[in-house]
Amino acid sequence: MRLVGPLSRLFTIFGSFRSPWVAAACYKAARAPALRLRRRMTIRSPMPGDRIQPLLTGSITLRSIFTRRLLVIALLGCVPASADVVETRSGDRLTGTVIGIKDGKLQLVTDYAGTLAIDPALVVSVRSEAPLVADTTAGERITGRLDGVALESARARVAIVDIAAAAPDAQTLDAGKGWKSRADAAVNVTSGNTDTRTYNLRAESSLASKDSRHLINAAINNAENDGETTRDDVSAGYEYNWLFAPSWYLAANAGYFSDELKDVGYRVTVGTGVGYLFWETPDGRLSVDAGVSGVFEDLDGESEQNPALRWGLNFDQYLLPGRLQAFHKHIILALADSDRGQIFDSSTGLRLRLGDNLDATATVDLRYETEPAPGRDKTDTTYAVGVGYRF
Repeated sequence: MRLVGPLSRLFTIFGSFRSPWVAAACYKAARAPALRLRRRMTIRSPMPGDRIQPLLTGSITLRSIFTRRLLVIALLGCVPASADVVETRSGDRLTGTVIGIKDGKLQLVTDYAGTLAIDPALVVSVRSEAPLVADTTAGERITGRLDGVALESARARVAIVDIAAAAPDAQTLDAGKGWKSRADAAVNVTSGNTDTRTYNLRAESSLASKDSRHLINAAINNAENDGETTRDDVSAGYEYNWLFAPSWYLAANAGYFSDELKDVGYRVTVGTGVGYLFWETPDGRLSVDAGVSGVFEDLDGESEQNPALRWGLNFDQYLLPGRLQAFHKHIILALADSDRGQIFDSSTGLRLRLGDNLDATATVDLRYETEPAPGRDKTDTTYAVGVGYRF
């Protein structure tokens, strides 16, 4: 009986972490059995000769057990739910769910004030259990948990003020950022006994949302040796991916290629298929797709149209986190016409980060045709070392 008062106050304190209404409910749950027990015990005063002691004792025992069970239920119901906590320099203690960092502000979703945008410079402590994918102001992508005033990852601890953006996953982080692009250039000029000039230009751009992705690429390769053109080709491509399941996506693609030296006036491909995303993390990505394509060509002045099976692979992975990246991508077309055979087109290389937006690049491009135009080589290989710029 003497414990009921202190326990009720204790449960009221627990309940106050949630709301005044929960606190009041906890207090009532704690007090009600005791009040009922007290009323039961004072129904009437015992009279001489009444033999009620055994009944009274049994009643107290049963009700005490019932009271303890209710108190345990009240305690369990009043324990505060797990929540992220943000403490500010002004002494405010805010609870809710941290969903990321956007436009330089920490985003906290609350039940009492909606989504709060908090300046990281005003935060003295953050406690959050859910992992976040973050882009730092130095251009590095990491995954970790907010602890104190930093994002703690397996390879680094980055202050919140040095995080440009963060989200629960990479797709959400990339969504709404607009186009992400890069351009690479490699130029080689020699003079003397032999005058040579080569240049390789390529550009890539992507736009990602929560469940879709647009990819655009273009490349120009040109080489001259003592005034004679030895390489002159142009290529471009577009791909659209739509995620219809956590790892599966529908793919639509189109491509263009021209190489007058190989008697390919043009080659246009249009296709569709299904792709599978093996993984996508801040350090890398691997995806494959398979489908069918229509191939329209101008070969040595003659037009041809052929259906084809298409296979594609896209891979990139940081070998040194945030510094050295390896990449490889290829496309294989198996044309239905046996006289045209198969076409293999690939690009493999390394990128070394030199600064926030600058890379050093080394690339090997390989194009192979099992049935090229008469008198033309099956294989074209291009080696290029240059620089790349990200924007």
